[in-house]
Amino acid sequence: MNKQVKHKMSHWAWWLGCPLLLAGCSNLLPAPQTGDATLEQARIYAARGQDDEAIQLLQPLVDQYPRQPQYKNWLTLLQEKKLQKQLQQADSLQASQQYDAASEAYQQVLKLSPNNRAASDGLQKVQLARQHAAQLAQVQLAISAEDLAGAEFGLRIILAEQPAHAEARQLFEQLEQKKNERSSVVRPLQSSLKKKVTLELKNTPIKNAFEYLGKAGDLNFSFDQELNEGIRVNVLLRDTPIEQALEVILTSHQLGKKVLNSNTLLIYPQARAAQYEELFVRSFYLTHMDAKRALNMMKTVLRASDVYMDEKLNTLVMRDTMDRIKVAEKLIASQDLNEPEVMLEVEVMEINRRNLENVGIQYPTQIGVGVQGNAAGNSSGTQPQAGKLTLTELRNFNGNLGVFSINDPAIVLNLLHQDTDTNLLASPKIRVKNRDRAKIHVGDKIPVLTSVASAQGFVSQNVNYIEVGIKLDVEPVIQMQDQVSIKVGMEVSNITDQVTTSSGVLAYTIGSRNANTTLQLRNNETQILAGLFRDDEQKTRRKVPGLGNLPLIGKLFSSNNEDKRKNEIVLLITPRIMHNLSPASAVYSLIPSGIAATANPVGAGGARAVQSSDTPSNPVATPLNSSNDRARVDANFADQLINSAPPNPAASPNTMIIQSQ
Repeated sequence: MNKQVKHKMSHWAWWLGCPLLLAGCSNLLPAPQTGDATLEQARIYAARGQDDEAIQLLQPLVDQYPRQPQYKNWLTLLQEKKLQKQLQQADSLQASQQYDAASEAYQQVLKLSPNNRAASDGLQKVQLARQHAAQLAQVQLAISAEDLAGAEFGLRIILAEQPAHAEARQLFEQLEQKKNERSSVVRPLQSSLKKKVTLELKNTPIKNAFEYLGKAGDLNFSFDQELNEGIRVNVLLRDTPIEQALEVILTSHQLGKKVLNSNTLLIYPQARAAQYEELFVRSFYLTHMDAKRALNMMKTVLRASDVYMDEKLNTLVMRDTMDRIKVAEKLIASQDLNEPEVMLEVEVMEINRRNLENVGIQYPTQIGVGVQGNAAGNSSGTQPQAGKLTLTELRNFNGNLGVFSINDPAIVLNLLHQDTDTNLLASPKIRVKNRDRAKIHVGDKIPVLTSVASAQGFVSQNVNYIEVGIKLDVEPVIQMQDQVSIKVGMEVSNITDQVTTSSGVLAYTIGSRNANTTLQLRNNETQILAGLFRDDEQKTRRKVPGLGNLPLIGKLFSSNNEDKRKNEIVLLITPRIMHNLSPASAVYSLIPSGIAATANPVGAGGARAVQSSDTPSNPVATPLNSSNDRARVDANFADQLINSAPPNPAASPNTMIIQSQ
């Protein structure tokens, strides 16, 4: 009974499994003819540019026949084509500053392909472009309000995120030009520092000098604890802004300042600049310049020590003071330029001229007499060889066994005159960067076998390749006046003969012609190099001995063959400058970078004060003398304010005149 149940169950399982098996195998069967017709219609739509209609036709076919590769390949190809077209449209919208439409286009691409990296990057670029547009609007407002410091800060943010931003770069250059036209001022103190004063200070203590400036410009001064109070000030300034007067005093005594608030300045010795100057970190994303060259430039020109280079990203990271970072920005902007590039159009012609003349009567050069055995007389039935006789034939020798041979035809009349002109032309075009080397080879590589014997007696063969044909090496140097200096090296080689050695190795005889020169050409000017000639002349005369030397009738018994070959190499080269070096704006050509005394920083951003050797040292003042001097100065200052008249210089060793305007 169990056997019957098992038999029935297996019977039903077979009937139930057949439909499933047939359904699974249906995908492996060839597609019906209707599918091929649909595919052909989809191809027609694709040729017309109707990609959406083609995709709608192919999608059901792929769902129905997932194992048919032609349907899936065509669907994938059309979908990729559609994505590329949408990406190009989105990029165009972004370039035209239609950010909403561009963002929507990128979103459509992400709906079709959620993992599309180009669309994700495009959305980020759109978002960044919107931010930059808003920042540029704020920069324009700041420039209109004469807030140059705020405008510079906004532009520096944009250029740090996108160094190639054309509008921001243009505004930055305009801003620098405005700053060059006027004196750079500290923005929080601008209104106070613009006041003009007349100063006449003679042997005045340094703190008193700053006190006078503070009273004239409503400024507060704080002094570093290590400031030498014995420093004496001697200046004579008339109608000078307080800012310039302050800079004169600071520079002449190796002092520095730091703005604490809108009306307070901290005065410190330059030797302690590292204690007060703030340090910043700036990343430079280089576009054309190599990071190694940029690093060498920063270390050589700016003497910067805290600079990191990333060769893979071609970036620099600098840690220094803001003033030195600003100088580095301008320095990199003046050097990070697009390299010049030139297209070289080269034509190499090998002109072969051949003049062949063969005139005369050609007589036979050989007449032969020999023997030939009779095949019938050979008992073996084989055909005897020429020049062999059997003993029987030798005993019975007759005329039938003799053989007389002569060339056929016996006399030939040669009447040949042939002219041949052959031009072998190679016309490559190659695009080369400035001062880079390019090589052109039009020809073949001939294999040459070489045998090498080892110490154990084994012989191995190596295959080396020899290049024959036209080889051209060029190295252009693009100059500013749209001229190109080109180093040209040309070689034309060919196989003239081949020799087989006793060991069976094939060797070649290669003829070559070389030329090396340096050309100076204007843009689009064509230069022709010619004159590499090779002349071969061969004369051959065949004559009948004796008769061919007769004076008049000797030509009837001779044949003359004259073969003249002339080979010439011609090189035509034309440079076409694709783009030349565009010099940086004048803003970056001349960059203030401080004085020589502070050009070599100590550590990161620190400055080292250098005392001039010819500056006389001040006498050390006692506390009593300092107190008396300060009292006299204060008295003089009070008299000046009360009487509105300058004191008599002879009445006091410290004379000061301040007139505020």
